[in-house]
Amino acid sequence: MGRLQAKMWTTFISLAVLVTSAVTQWPHHVYREDWKERTCNRILRQVKHRHVTVEVPPRLTGQWTSNRCEIRSGPQFVLRSYKFEDSRFESRLYHYEDPDCSKPLYAMVATGTHHLLQESWVIPGTMDASYRVDDVHLVPYTQEAADRLLGHLGRHCNVFASTTFKPFHKYPIIKNFWDKFPGSVDGSKTNDFDCSSPLNYTLNELQLVRLETRVHHRSQSTNQIIDTNSGNAGSGAGPRSGVVRELLLGDVHTDMSERQRHRPTSFQEPLRDAQKSLCGVCTRITKSHELDPPRLGVHQGTLLSLEGEWVSTRCESRQYGQFLTRWLHFLSDSQSWEGRYDYYHDALCRQPAFTLRAKGSYAGGQEAQVIRGSKSYSFKTTRLKVTPRDDVTVDTLNRYQGPECGEAGQWRKNREQDVTKTAGCVTLGIRLPSLEQDLMRMEAVHRKLLLFVSQRSSDQPIRPYHEAPPSAFQAPLIKCDAQDLDMSINSLPEVHGHAMAMSSLDRFQTPFDDLKGSASKHRCNLNIIVTACIVFISKLIV
Repeated sequence: MGRLQAKMWTTFISLAVLVTSAVTQWPHHVYREDWKERTCNRILRQVKHRHVTVEVPPRLTGQWTSNRCEIRSGPQFVLRSYKFEDSRFESRLYHYEDPDCSKPLYAMVATGTHHLLQESWVIPGTMDASYRVDDVHLVPYTQEAADRLLGHLGRHCNVFASTTFKPFHKYPIIKNFWDKFPGSVDGSKTNDFDCSSPLNYTLNELQLVRLETRVHHRSQSTNQIIDTNSGNAGSGAGPRSGVVRELLLGDVHTDMSERQRHRPTSFQEPLRDAQKSLCGVCTRITKSHELDPPRLGVHQGTLLSLEGEWVSTRCESRQYGQFLTRWLHFLSDSQSWEGRYDYYHDALCRQPAFTLRAKGSYAGGQEAQVIRGSKSYSFKTTRLKVTPRDDVTVDTLNRYQGPECGEAGQWRKNREQDVTKTAGCVTLGIRLPSLEQDLMRMEAVHRKLLLFVSQRSSDQPIRPYHEAPPSAFQAPLIKCDAQDLDMSINSLPEVHGHAMAMSSLDRFQTPFDDLKGSASKHRCNLNIIVTACIVFISKLIV
């Protein structure tokens, strides 16, 4: 019997060692540096070489909706819906209390006419347009929202002096009568009124229109169209790609008081063709109306850890026809960062202009009260290198002969210059050292981490430190050094709309918080399981 126990014990230990060795030697490519580099570069190459067609002039007929809860400076949390038919349009702008768009406050419903004019001289492939609003109705959804809105309107518009607002009732705030009224001598409009100013309401985004058709590939493992911009996926059979039509409208000024005077020169987040997109948010919006507003699911977000590398998921837009992709790297010391910013002349990021490479430090991480789930950081830029990518940029840099942009007259195409010693580059509007405040927010979509960095001010690309950042965000960056991340180490324990359920092994996580990466965690958990089995069987044998 003793010999049998010894043999069983030896056999089991050998098996355990074999299993442990095999598990720990699995090729976890997600943590290999060469894999990381290939993945980050691959994502950026897809941004620049993805098959995209631009419709000029765009065919707008149909319904276009938001594909995520959009955050505007203020902050304002909104969902947008547009319907176009011939030259007519209907706009619905839903406002919410929370950044998940789950608690509706009120809606602005507008109708009017929209006309495409000529191709924009600022952004090729984009149309300038004009619009005329016929009427706008306000629909509050709570009594508190109704009272607050009436308070704003009553102080500026006599029309509402003796009015009371009730939830789920429509109240006109713009009414234009364009027909000739009986008794009107010159045929001009009469009895019209406009009370939109107290709410800073405008549809100037309709003045800049661009329509792109792009291909999104299906995930091989889930057979879902994965779109990092929307946080939604559509499942089903068929080819492993999906054609998505996206409508880009003009940007909204970060200063709410300037919105009605602002003429856009860049874009907001794209709207989707609701009839042709596999998009859960789009479907909810199309099935809703002003008296039954869409309500999106609440998600708790993720624990914000900046460490790692993040890249753009699309060609991003900036004021005055600038476009770029970003690559940010937050080092493991939790205080250093570096970034690469590739600027382009075109909205598809195919005509390079120049590259910036910056380094610096950061601090902070406190919860930001302005937007739930975001944190505030201070970023300092101490080093900067500039590489011109085309002859136009080289000529522009060489024309400046002052001492504040590298070696004067020595710029060459694709040759990098360190401009740290010249305190930046005045020609590009960058001065060093620079110090800025930023809001950061993270979301998890289909086991991918998205990082949102606060939006640049419309009038000040470089903000003074004492000025708070806009309470809105740029296009998301995707974490490219851990594509198949185990969300259990980054998620809060609540289950939410993005299906970020905690792993059943998470109960073992606390003693091993110092382990980095899900692969290390899984190897450790399997070691624990194997050891536990050994102890358990040895007790049975004894």
